[in-house]
Amino acid sequence: MKKLKRLASVSTEDRVSELPDAILCHILSFLPTKLAVSTSILSKRWKPIWLSVTTFDIFEFFPDNVLCSVLQSRDINLPIILFRILCSEPQIFNLLINSAIPRGVQTLELNLTCVPLKMKTLFNILTCNTLTLLKLTNIFIEEDFPQRIVSSIKTLHLNDVHFRSEKHMICFFLAFPVLEELLSNGVHVIGGRKFIPQTGGTIHCLPNLLRANISDIQLISFFSLSRALILNVKQKPLLSTVQIPMFYHLTQMELVFNVEKTWLAKWKWILKMLQQSPNLQHLIIHQEIENENGINDKNWEEPQIVPECLSSQLRTCLFRWFRGTKCELKFIKYVMRNSKLLSLMTIYTSSSIILNTKDKILHNLAVCPRSCNLIFDCSRFDHV
Repeated sequence: MKKLKRLASVSTEDRVSELPDAILCHILSFLPTKLAVSTSILSKRWKPIWLSVTTFDIFEFFPDNVLCSVLQSRDINLPIILFRILCSEPQIFNLLINSAIPRGVQTLELNLTCVPLKMKTLFNILTCNTLTLLKLTNIFIEEDFPQRIVSSIKTLHLNDVHFRSEKHMICFFLAFPVLEELLSNGVHVIGGRKFIPQTGGTIHCLPNLLRANISDIQLISFFSLSRALILNVKQKPLLSTVQIPMFYHLTQMELVFNVEKTWLAKWKWILKMLQQSPNLQHLIIHQEIENENGINDKNWEEPQIVPECLSSQLRTCLFRWFRGTKCELKFIKYVMRNSKLLSLMTIYTSSSIILNTKDKILHNLAVCPRSCNLIFDCSRFDHV
Protein backbone atom coordinates (compact mmCIF):
# COMPACT_ATOMS: atom_id res chain seq x y z
CA MET A 1 0.00 0.00 0.00
CA LYS A 2 2.80 2.41 0.87
CA LYS A 3 4.48 1.61 -2.43
CA LEU A 4 1.28 2.42 -4.36
CA LYS A 5 0.91 5.77 -2.56
CA ARG A 6 4.51 6.65 -3.37
CA LEU A 7 3.99 5.84 -7.06
CA ALA A 8 0.80 7.92 -7.15
CA SER A 9 2.59 10.93 -5.72
CA VAL A 10 5.36 10.64 -8.29
CA SER A 11 2.95 10.39 -11.23
CA THR A 12 1.23 13.68 -10.37
CA GLU A 13 4.43 15.68 -10.15
CA ASP A 14 4.77 18.18 -13.03
CA ARG A 15 8.42 17.96 -13.92
CA VAL A 16 7.99 19.34 -17.44
CA SER A 17 6.87 22.73 -16.15
CA GLU A 18 10.05 22.94 -14.09
CA LEU A 19 12.21 22.90 -17.21
CA PRO A 20 13.89 26.19 -18.27
CA ASP A 21 12.01 28.44 -20.67
CA ALA A 22 14.51 27.79 -23.46
CA ILE A 23 13.88 24.03 -23.35
CA LEU A 24 10.10 24.47 -23.21
CA CYS A 25 10.27 26.77 -26.25
CA HIS A 26 12.35 24.21 -28.07
CA ILE A 27 9.74 21.53 -27.33
CA LEU A 28 6.90 23.77 -28.52
CA SER A 29 8.78 24.55 -31.74
CA PHE A 30 8.03 21.00 -32.94
CA LEU A 31 4.27 21.52 -32.58
CA PRO A 32 1.86 23.19 -35.00
CA THR A 33 1.37 26.79 -33.89
CA LYS A 34 -2.27 26.17 -32.97
CA LEU A 35 -1.22 23.52 -30.43
CA ALA A 36 1.67 25.60 -29.15
CA VAL A 37 -0.65 28.55 -28.46
CA SER A 38 -3.16 26.27 -26.72
CA THR A 39 -0.56 25.39 -24.05
CA SER A 40 -1.05 28.87 -22.62
CA ILE A 41 -4.21 27.65 -20.83
CA LEU A 42 -2.36 24.91 -18.91
CA SER A 43 -1.20 27.15 -16.08
CA LYS A 44 0.30 30.55 -15.28
CA ARG A 45 3.73 29.02 -15.82
CA TRP A 46 2.85 28.13 -19.42
CA LYS A 47 0.91 31.26 -20.35
CA PRO A 48 3.83 33.36 -21.70
CA ILE A 49 6.02 30.51 -23.03
CA TRP A 50 4.59 30.31 -26.55
CA LEU A 51 5.36 34.01 -27.08
CA SER A 52 9.06 33.13 -27.23
CA VAL A 53 8.76 30.23 -29.69
CA THR A 54 10.78 31.01 -32.81
CA THR A 55 9.04 28.51 -35.12
CA PHE A 56 5.57 29.05 -36.58
CA ASP A 57 3.81 26.23 -38.39
CA ILE A 58 0.36 27.35 -39.55
CA PHE A 59 -1.63 24.83 -41.57
CA GLU A 60 -5.00 24.99 -39.82
CA PHE A 61 -7.72 27.60 -39.84
CA PHE A 62 -7.22 30.52 -37.47
CA PRO A 63 -9.74 33.32 -36.98
CA ASP A 64 -8.28 36.62 -38.22
CA ASN A 65 -8.27 38.20 -34.78
CA VAL A 66 -6.39 35.23 -33.31
CA LEU A 67 -3.75 35.42 -36.05
CA CYS A 68 -3.16 39.09 -35.32
CA SER A 69 -2.92 38.39 -31.63
CA VAL A 70 -0.50 35.49 -32.08
CA LEU A 71 2.06 37.54 -34.00
CA GLN A 72 1.53 41.01 -32.56
CA SER A 73 1.75 39.76 -28.97
CA ARG A 74 5.36 38.70 -29.51
CA ASP A 75 8.37 40.88 -28.85
CA ILE A 76 9.13 42.47 -32.21
CA ASN A 77 12.88 42.10 -31.51
CA LEU A 78 12.56 38.31 -31.11
CA PRO A 79 13.38 36.74 -34.51
CA ILE A 80 11.32 34.07 -36.23
CA ILE A 81 13.64 31.24 -37.28
CA LEU A 82 11.02 29.35 -39.32
CA PHE A 83 7.65 30.53 -40.60
CA ARG A 84 5.68 27.84 -42.47
CA ILE A 85 2.24 28.55 -44.00
CA LEU A 86 -0.31 26.35 -45.74
CA CYS A 87 -3.11 28.66 -46.80
CA SER A 88 -5.83 29.03 -49.45
CA GLU A 89 -7.19 32.42 -48.33
CA PRO A 90 -5.30 35.40 -49.85
CA GLN A 91 -6.54 37.80 -47.16
CA ILE A 92 -5.26 35.61 -44.32
CA PHE A 93 -2.00 34.97 -46.12
CA ASN A 94 -1.29 38.68 -46.66
CA LEU A 95 -2.10 39.34 -43.01
CA LEU A 96 0.38 36.69 -41.90
CA ILE A 97 3.18 37.90 -44.17
CA ASN A 98 2.75 41.56 -43.23
CA SER A 99 2.89 40.62 -39.55
CA ALA A 100 5.82 38.21 -39.85
CA ILE A 101 8.22 40.08 -42.14
CA PRO A 102 9.00 42.93 -39.68
CA ARG A 103 9.87 40.33 -37.03
CA GLY A 104 13.05 39.07 -38.63
CA VAL A 105 11.94 35.94 -40.48
CA GLN A 106 14.94 33.80 -41.48
CA THR A 107 13.25 30.82 -43.20
CA LEU A 108 9.90 31.17 -44.98
CA GLU A 109 7.95 28.22 -46.40
CA LEU A 110 4.79 29.07 -48.36
CA ASN A 111 2.15 26.73 -49.76
CA LEU A 112 -0.72 28.76 -51.16
CA THR A 113 -2.60 25.84 -52.74
CA CYS A 114 -2.54 27.54 -56.16
CA VAL A 115 -3.58 31.01 -54.95
CA PRO A 116 -2.01 33.87 -57.01
CA LEU A 117 0.75 35.66 -55.13
CA LYS A 118 0.29 39.43 -55.16
CA MET A 119 3.32 41.40 -56.37
CA LYS A 120 3.26 43.69 -53.34
CA THR A 121 3.47 40.66 -51.06
CA LEU A 122 6.20 39.07 -53.17
CA PHE A 123 8.15 42.33 -53.09
CA ASN A 124 7.93 42.43 -49.28
CA ILE A 125 9.14 38.83 -49.09
CA LEU A 126 12.08 39.19 -51.46
CA THR A 127 13.28 42.44 -49.91
CA CYS A 128 13.21 41.12 -46.33
CA ASN A 129 16.81 41.62 -45.16
CA THR A 130 16.75 38.78 -42.63
CA LEU A 131 15.31 36.14 -44.97
CA THR A 132 17.94 33.62 -46.18
CA LEU A 133 15.84 30.57 -47.16
CA LEU A 134 12.61 30.66 -49.17
CA LYS A 135 10.46 27.66 -50.14
CA LEU A 136 7.55 28.20 -52.51
CA THR A 137 4.97 25.49 -53.23
CA ASN A 138 1.82 25.71 -55.39
CA ILE A 139 2.41 29.37 -56.18
CA PHE A 140 1.08 31.44 -59.09
CA ILE A 141 3.03 34.57 -60.09
CA GLU A 142 0.91 36.51 -62.56
CA GLU A 143 1.54 40.23 -61.99
CA ASP A 144 4.27 42.29 -63.68
CA PHE A 145 7.42 43.11 -61.76
CA PRO A 146 7.28 46.87 -61.22
CA GLN A 147 11.03 47.29 -60.74
CA ARG A 148 14.29 45.41 -60.29
CA ILE A 149 14.15 43.49 -57.01
CA VAL A 150 17.35 42.60 -55.17
CA SER A 151 16.99 39.84 -52.58
CA SER A 152 19.40 38.64 -49.88
CA ILE A 153 18.02 35.09 -50.05
CA LYS A 154 20.75 32.44 -50.34
CA THR A 155 18.63 29.26 -50.63
CA LEU A 156 15.58 28.94 -52.89
CA HIS A 157 13.30 25.89 -53.24
CA LEU A 158 10.57 25.86 -55.89
CA ASN A 159 7.89 23.19 -56.14
CA ASP A 160 5.07 23.62 -58.68
CA VAL A 161 5.56 27.35 -59.19
CA HIS A 162 3.60 28.82 -62.10
CA PHE A 163 4.54 32.00 -64.01
CA ARG A 164 2.21 33.85 -66.34
CA SER A 165 4.96 34.26 -68.94
CA GLU A 166 8.63 33.53 -69.47
CA LYS A 167 9.36 37.21 -68.86
CA HIS A 168 7.91 36.89 -65.36
CA MET A 169 10.09 33.85 -64.70
CA ILE A 170 13.28 35.58 -65.90
CA CYS A 171 12.56 38.70 -63.82
CA PHE A 172 11.95 36.46 -60.82
CA PHE A 173 15.34 34.74 -61.05
CA LEU A 174 17.12 38.04 -61.62
CA ALA A 175 16.03 39.03 -58.11
CA PHE A 176 18.53 36.62 -56.48
CA PRO A 177 22.08 37.97 -57.02
CA VAL A 178 23.48 36.25 -53.89
CA LEU A 179 21.65 32.93 -54.30
CA GLU A 180 23.88 29.96 -53.42
CA GLU A 181 21.51 26.99 -53.59
CA LEU A 182 18.60 26.36 -55.97
CA LEU A 183 16.23 23.39 -55.84
CA SER A 184 13.52 23.31 -58.48
CA ASN A 185 10.92 20.59 -58.91
CA GLY A 186 8.22 21.86 -61.20
CA VAL A 187 8.50 25.34 -62.71
CA HIS A 188 5.75 26.08 -65.23
CA VAL A 189 5.01 28.83 -67.72
CA ILE A 190 1.28 29.20 -68.31
CA GLY A 191 0.55 28.58 -71.96
CA GLY A 192 3.97 27.06 -72.61
CA ARG A 193 7.35 28.53 -73.43
CA LYS A 194 7.40 31.24 -76.07
CA PHE A 195 11.10 31.14 -76.96
CA ILE A 196 14.27 29.24 -76.19
CA PRO A 197 17.45 31.34 -76.11
CA GLN A 198 20.20 30.20 -78.47
CA THR A 199 22.92 31.95 -76.47
CA GLY A 200 23.26 33.60 -73.10
CA GLY A 201 21.95 36.91 -74.47
CA THR A 202 20.03 38.70 -71.76
CA ILE A 203 19.74 35.55 -69.63
CA HIS A 204 22.08 36.44 -66.79
CA CYS A 205 23.66 33.75 -64.66
CA LEU A 206 23.25 33.51 -60.89
CA PRO A 207 26.73 34.79 -59.98
CA ASN A 208 27.07 33.20 -56.53
CA LEU A 209 25.37 29.87 -57.22
CA LEU A 210 27.12 26.91 -55.58
CA ARG A 211 24.59 24.09 -55.87
CA ALA A 212 21.62 23.52 -58.20
CA ASN A 213 19.17 20.62 -58.21
CA ILE A 214 16.89 20.98 -61.23
CA SER A 215 14.14 18.82 -62.71
CA ASP A 216 12.99 21.16 -65.47
CA ILE A 217 16.01 22.44 -67.35
CA GLN A 218 14.03 23.30 -70.48
CA LEU A 219 12.40 26.15 -68.58
CA ILE A 220 15.13 27.28 -66.20
CA SER A 221 17.87 28.44 -68.56
CA PHE A 222 21.13 26.51 -68.39
CA PHE A 223 22.91 29.85 -68.71
CA SER A 224 21.57 30.99 -65.34
CA LEU A 225 23.25 27.95 -63.71
CA SER A 226 26.65 28.25 -65.39
CA ARG A 227 28.47 29.35 -62.19
CA ALA A 228 27.40 26.31 -60.15
CA LEU A 229 29.97 24.08 -58.43
CA ILE A 230 27.55 21.15 -57.96
CA LEU A 231 24.79 20.39 -60.46
CA ASN A 232 22.06 17.77 -60.26
CA VAL A 233 19.82 17.58 -63.33
CA LYS A 234 16.79 15.31 -63.62
CA GLN A 235 16.42 15.23 -67.35
CA LYS A 236 13.85 14.34 -69.97
CA PRO A 237 14.51 14.57 -73.74
CA LEU A 238 15.67 18.08 -74.62
CA LEU A 239 14.82 20.10 -77.68
CA SER A 240 17.80 20.31 -80.00
CA THR A 241 17.70 24.12 -79.82
CA VAL A 242 18.52 24.15 -76.08
CA GLN A 243 22.22 24.96 -75.97
CA ILE A 244 24.65 24.19 -73.16
CA PRO A 245 26.90 26.93 -71.74
CA MET A 246 30.41 26.47 -70.35
CA PHE A 247 30.44 25.30 -66.72
CA TYR A 248 33.92 26.47 -65.76
CA HIS A 249 33.32 26.13 -62.00
CA LEU A 250 31.49 22.79 -62.03
CA THR A 251 33.27 20.04 -60.06
CA GLN A 252 30.40 17.58 -59.40
CA MET A 253 27.54 16.67 -61.73
CA GLU A 254 24.70 14.17 -61.38
CA LEU A 255 22.54 13.43 -64.41
CA VAL A 256 19.27 11.64 -63.62
CA PHE A 257 17.38 10.34 -66.65
CA ASN A 258 13.65 9.75 -66.44
CA VAL A 259 13.03 8.81 -70.05
CA GLU A 260 10.04 6.63 -70.94
CA LYS A 261 10.78 6.66 -74.65
CA THR A 262 14.03 6.39 -76.56
CA TRP A 263 16.08 9.57 -76.56
CA LEU A 264 18.45 9.04 -79.46
CA ALA A 265 20.58 12.07 -78.62
CA LYS A 266 21.06 11.17 -74.93
CA TRP A 267 24.67 10.00 -75.16
CA LYS A 268 25.57 12.86 -77.44
CA TRP A 269 24.07 15.23 -74.87
CA ILE A 270 26.05 13.61 -72.02
CA LEU A 271 29.29 13.98 -73.96
CA LYS A 272 28.43 17.60 -74.69
CA MET A 273 27.92 18.20 -70.97
CA LEU A 274 31.37 16.74 -70.33
CA GLN A 275 32.91 18.91 -73.02
CA GLN A 276 31.35 22.02 -71.46
CA SER A 277 32.57 21.15 -67.92
CA PRO A 278 36.39 21.31 -68.13
CA ASN A 279 36.95 21.11 -64.35
CA LEU A 280 34.53 18.29 -63.55
CA GLN A 281 35.92 15.88 -60.94
CA HIS A 282 32.93 13.72 -59.96
CA LEU A 283 30.29 12.33 -62.34
CA ILE A 284 27.10 10.43 -61.44
CA ILE A 285 24.69 8.99 -64.02
CA HIS A 286 21.39 7.60 -62.78
CA GLN A 287 18.65 6.09 -64.94
CA GLU A 288 15.36 6.03 -63.03
CA ILE A 289 13.33 4.03 -65.56
CA GLU A 290 14.65 0.51 -65.77
CA ASN A 291 13.03 -0.62 -69.00
CA GLU A 292 13.36 1.99 -71.72
CA ASN A 293 11.14 1.24 -74.71
CA GLY A 294 12.79 0.91 -78.08
CA ILE A 295 16.41 1.09 -76.91
CA ASN A 296 18.67 1.94 -79.84
CA ASP A 297 22.21 0.67 -79.32
CA LYS A 298 23.52 2.30 -82.48
CA ASN A 299 23.37 5.93 -81.30
CA TRP A 300 26.77 6.01 -79.60
CA GLU A 301 29.36 8.05 -81.46
CA GLU A 302 32.81 8.36 -79.94
CA PRO A 303 33.88 12.01 -80.08
CA GLN A 304 36.98 12.98 -82.03
CA ILE A 305 38.21 15.21 -79.20
CA VAL A 306 38.39 13.87 -75.63
CA PRO A 307 36.65 16.24 -73.17
CA GLU A 308 39.16 18.18 -71.10
CA CYS A 309 37.64 16.99 -67.81
CA LEU A 310 38.43 13.37 -68.73
CA SER A 311 42.01 14.02 -69.71
CA SER A 312 42.89 16.18 -66.71
CA GLN A 313 40.27 16.34 -63.93
CA LEU A 314 37.78 13.47 -63.46
CA ARG A 315 38.43 11.47 -60.25
CA THR A 316 35.31 9.36 -59.72
CA CYS A 317 32.43 8.09 -61.85
CA LEU A 318 29.28 6.39 -60.55
CA PHE A 319 26.71 4.70 -62.82
CA ARG A 320 23.39 3.66 -61.24
CA TRP A 321 20.85 1.23 -62.80
CA PHE A 322 23.31 -0.06 -65.36
CA ARG A 323 21.44 -2.40 -67.73
CA GLY A 324 24.32 -3.65 -69.82
CA THR A 325 23.32 -2.09 -73.15
CA LYS A 326 25.98 -1.59 -75.80
CA CYS A 327 25.81 2.19 -75.43
CA GLU A 328 26.31 2.00 -71.66
CA LEU A 329 29.28 -0.36 -72.05
CA LYS A 330 30.86 1.83 -74.72
CA PHE A 331 30.42 4.96 -72.60
CA ILE A 332 31.95 3.39 -69.47
CA LYS A 333 34.87 1.97 -71.43
CA TYR A 334 35.40 5.34 -73.08
CA VAL A 335 35.52 7.10 -69.69
CA MET A 336 37.91 4.54 -68.14
CA ARG A 337 40.18 4.51 -71.18
CA ASN A 338 40.49 8.30 -71.50
CA SER A 339 40.39 9.49 -67.86
CA LYS A 340 44.00 9.86 -66.77
CA LEU A 341 43.24 10.80 -63.15
CA LEU A 342 40.20 8.57 -62.60
CA SER A 343 40.65 6.63 -59.36
CA LEU A 344 37.29 4.88 -59.03
CA MET A 345 34.57 3.65 -61.40
CA THR A 346 31.50 2.35 -59.54
CA ILE A 347 28.64 0.54 -61.29
CA TYR A 348 25.33 -0.47 -59.71
CA THR A 349 23.47 -2.87 -61.98
CA SER A 350 19.76 -3.08 -62.68
CA SER A 351 17.82 -5.76 -60.81
CA SER A 352 16.66 -7.15 -64.17
CA ILE A 353 20.15 -8.38 -65.14
CA ILE A 354 20.66 -12.07 -64.42
CA LEU A 355 23.78 -13.33 -62.64
CA ASN A 356 25.33 -14.96 -65.69
CA THR A 357 24.99 -11.73 -67.69
CA LYS A 358 26.58 -9.76 -64.86
CA ASP A 359 29.59 -12.07 -64.88
CA LYS A 360 30.05 -11.57 -68.63
CA ILE A 361 29.76 -7.79 -68.32
CA LEU A 362 32.28 -7.75 -65.46
CA HIS A 363 34.79 -9.75 -67.50
CA ASN A 364 34.24 -7.40 -70.46
CA LEU A 365 34.96 -4.34 -68.31
CA ALA A 366 37.82 -5.92 -66.37
CA VAL A 367 39.94 -6.35 -69.51
CA CYS A 368 39.37 -2.75 -70.61
CA PRO A 369 42.58 -0.63 -70.34
CA ARG A 370 42.25 1.60 -67.28
CA SER A 371 44.17 3.11 -64.39
CA CYS A 372 41.25 3.15 -61.90
CA ASN A 373 39.68 0.73 -59.45
CA LEU A 374 36.47 -0.85 -60.72
CA ILE A 375 33.59 -1.65 -58.36
CA PHE A 376 30.88 -3.59 -60.16
CA ASP A 377 27.55 -4.38 -58.48
CA CYS A 378 28.79 -3.63 -54.95
CA SER A 379 26.48 -6.16 -53.32
CA ARG A 380 28.49 -8.99 -54.89
CA PHE A 381 31.90 -7.79 -56.02
CA ASP A 382 34.88 -6.13 -54.40
CA HIS A 383 37.44 -3.99 -56.17
CA VAL A 384 38.54 -5.44 -59.48
